[in-house]
Amino acid sequence: MMEYLARYGKASQKYRRNGKMQRQKRRILQKITAAVLSAALAVGMVQGGVPGRVLAQEGFSAAAQANDNETWNEDSAISTMTISGGTESDPKVITVTGNVTVSGKLTISGHVKFTGGGVLKWSTERNTALEVAEGASAVFENVTLDGNNSYFRYSALLFRGTVEF
Repeated sequence: MMEYLARYGKASQKYRRNGKMQRQKRRILQKITAAVLSAALAVGMVQGGVPGRVLAQEGFSAAAQANDNETWNEDSAISTMTISGGTESDPKVITVTGNVTVSGKLTISGHVKFTGGGVLKWSTERNTALEVAEGASAVFENVTLDGNNSYFRYSALLFRGTVEF
């Protein structure tokens, strides 16, 4: 019996030790692989792997600029946008008709008046849906803001400027 334990007891210790070494080797290999892939991605981006034109397309973080009076309807595709222009006495007018789907953050950095009786309905979960910057103003005249039961991580509405409903 003692011979059996001595022989097979040592063998099981050896297998446990090898298993632990295999797990350590696997973790080290995963860390090295992650570091190499991160470095390759960074080098590719620096060398132009992500052209500036791609980043400026609609739906990316580069904000579109809207400066003239506009009409948004159900066919309008509204994504991340910064709306500027207008003055306090003569604000930029955006006429909203029907249910307009908004898939990004709207930032107002000028003086804007929304009118028309339509609904602005956000379609995605975001950090903030609508921001009125400091020194800017927004007037919502007969326009409904609909969060569409979305989850906003911070505040759906961030007003640093003047807002009228």
